[in-house]
Amino acid sequence: MGVEKQWKSWRWERITGTAIITTTPCFLSHVSLTNNGTAQSTAIVYDGHGSAGDKVLDLGAVQYAADVRTFNPPLFLRKGLYISIGSNVASLTVHYFSVPE
Repeated sequence: MGVEKQWKSWRWERITGTAIITTTPCFLSHVSLTNNGTAQSTAIVYDGHGSAGDKVLDLGAVQYAADVRTFNPPLFLRKGLYISIGSNVASLTVHYFSVPE
């Protein structure tokens, strides 16, 4: 696969609530949790299609802050990418590369 084609395969999502990002294997390169300013915010990243999947990462940001994580090399999630959003989250942005089936 050429570099240009690989670059076009990278995707990003901005979410404000719990979501299944992808149900296929993927590489996770970046996640950013932004607090809405009222109190501590939380989110959990899972390898899977729901909260029964393997917990990969706990995110948390205090009032008026962000929790930003970049992975180099990216994390491989073999069952998909599911994010559970807790309270006080303004948004969460995730960058990932879906692996062709």
